[in-house]
Amino acid sequence: MSMNPVLPNFLVIGVQRSATTWLFECLREHPDIFMPAEKELHFFDENYQKGIEWYSRFFESVHNEKVIGEISPNYFHKPFAVDRIASDLPGAKMQIILRNPVERAYSAYMLYHERFKGISFIDAFNKDKTLRDIGLYAKHLDSIFEIIPQERINITLYDDIIRAPHEYIRQTYRYVGVDENFLPSGLLKTYNKIIFPNLQSMLVKLGLKKRLEWFKNTQVGHLLKGSIRKNEPQKKKRKLAHEEYLKAIFRFYEEDIAKLELLIGTDLSSWKK
Repeated sequence: MSMNPVLPNFLVIGVQRSATTWLFECLREHPDIFMPAEKELHFFDENYQKGIEWYSRFFESVHNEKVIGEISPNYFHKPFAVDRIASDLPGAKMQIILRNPVERAYSAYMLYHERFKGISFIDAFNKDKTLRDIGLYAKHLDSIFEIIPQERINITLYDDIIRAPHEYIRQTYRYVGVDENFLPSGLLKTYNKIIFPNLQSMLVKLGLKKRLEWFKNTQVGHLLKGSIRKNEPQKKKRKLAHEEYLKAIFRFYEEDIAKLELLIGTDLSSWKK
């Protein structure tokens, strides 16, 4: 093993379904930021037994980039992973994107459609602890701040990406210490949008997620999207019918959201509507 393996000095550690793929693409375009070809290396949660040398191989192509980054959203809700990060990358900056927990859970439910096949969202929410508990952000942040000082973690909101992506990426570039005026070509692109849930679940399972973006732009993909748009009025009716159980799901998160507002000093009124 090399005496001084190249390792990240910046990590995005959460959360699932909060535009982390978009951020990955915007970061990797910047000339002063190195990102490995593969997003979500899962070293600190699933591959730690392979050793730091295995991890460092993903960063062997670093040249003169100021920032060396990695994104694995699952680190957020796994205290043992955060503990390993604190030990192995003691000086690394971190960023977390938080999304309305009800929306986040629903987006995950749609992505993992096959896993929840034949199960309604409310039933999946009640039965699947991981689907439900990832959204308890204050609880997880309390654990993280016990391990890593809060000043080393940049807490951001998915809402700000949707509202003003350019300002969000400028703020991120500024936070990591690179030229904030760089404009990535992927700034206004949408990645991993749930349009074809069955197909998307299959491609994720097979490790072919990138092929979905290609499929969406084929003639067949455009025809399917047109068909889906025709069904939008019916979907809106179903959405209204689900309003009551969405309120019940919100109540699960209500106390945690109130704690989160105090913890990060941010008004989250938009999450309570």
